[in-house]
Amino acid sequence: MAFFGLTGLSDGNTMETIFKRQAARNLDLHQIPDEEFERLFLQYSLSNQHTMVDKTAGDRLKLDPAQTMVRSDLAKLLSELIGDTPTNVQMEAFLTFFNTDTSGCISIEEYRRSYASIKRVFAS
Repeated sequence: MAFFGLTGLSDGNTMETIFKRQAARNLDLHQIPDEEFERLFLQYSLSNQHTMVDKTAGDRLKLDPAQTMVRSDLAKLLSELIGDTPTNVQMEAFLTFFNTDTSGCISIEEYRRSYASIKRVFAS
């Protein structure tokens, strides 16, 4: 049951999620062009960023290295997007949009859905 419809944003702790997202609004992520989000995904994709060990693991998991990135690279990606080191609250808010499964990898499709959600939420 939704409390005023707020649980749609939630990771289980609605008020904490709202606080984090509100604190991160000053990032103005909704103003960043889609092309920049795409460029950074490609820059941090497995095919461009990681060692042969990571790429081999990706092969075993049947992942396309050019279409996949690891969640841990999102901190570097956010730093590039904003041109500064994000605060912990900003980083946590950003990460709430990504990798809702537990694989640790983000496909290009998930990434596109996530930044569409970022733009929608941060623009409102």
